[in-house]
Amino acid sequence: MKKQSSQSFLPFLFVLGLSLLIGCGAGATNGRMGRDLTANLNQAESGKKVGGREVAIGEHFTLNPDEKVSVKDTGLSLQLKTVRRVYLANGAGEYGDAEIIMTLDATEQTQWMKPGDKITVGDYVVVVLWANPFDKTSVGLTITHQ
Repeated sequence: MKKQSSQSFLPFLFVLGLSLLIGCGAGATNGRMGRDLTANLNQAESGKKVGGREVAIGEHFTLNPDEKVSVKDTGLSLQLKTVRRVYLANGAGEYGDAEIIMTLDATEQTQWMKPGDKITVGDYVVVVLWANPFDKTSVGLTITHQ
């Protein structure tokens, strides 16, 4: 008797678990859908590439998720893929680090970087000044010539 009642209870738990998972992800758009549609409309109207902002060497600038910037007169472009929150194992704190896509003359590399990290890309050094993993995620960067 016990086997039969527990066997009929397992499918119920399975269906309940699936319904909870489906219900949680049904409306998960991160509020981006409207912005993406607007960006596509703006791109079609202007004929320009979305996120085609240009920065200068030595300039401190903010980069938002999926935004792409090019560095003036260098052939270098940067795109922020995501920012995550990292917890230290000993519980001593937390920080944000960013996944940045760097492209120099059609050669692309992706790197996870935390504040203070420097990476050399060709003749240029990309420095992460800060990374905000909260609410409106973004990262502060500067580019210097090597």
